Amino acid sequence: MIENHVIRLELADNLKNLGVNKNSLFIWQYDNKNEKWDCWLHDSGEKEDDDIAAYTASEILEMLPDEVKFPSYEEYNNFRLEITKIEDDSYDVRYFNTIHGIAVMISGHLLNILPHMLIYLIENNLIDMDKIK
Repeated sequence: MIENHVIRLELADNLKNLGVNKNSLFIWQYDNKNEKWDCWLHDSGEKEDDDIAAYTASEILEMLPDEVKFPSYEEYNNFRLEITKIEDDSYDVRYFNTIHGIAVMISGHLLNILPHMLIYLIENNLIDMDKIK
């Protein structure tokens, strides 16, 4: 099922509401007949206004910056993206530097934590939105 390879509808909708409008291989589309959301392969045509990009983990990863400057640290405020597999289906995604350690870390399944990290960066003005639109 496609739904196992894309981010959940709620996270995709949150990203859309935050201004992320990048194209994806897949879209969440509302099926009026069955009154439910379905995930489809996005063809090259235009998507409808109410369609929502259903990003894959690799698409979200492309949007995450490899480095973030956290203004709360005066010196050595460049933090690098690190992803560590900690169990079979669980990962840590964090921004880290050797002086200050971890600035932010989220753990869990990649399809859940990658969009959460992107949302965190957007909501805290730590990412240039022009690079991900």
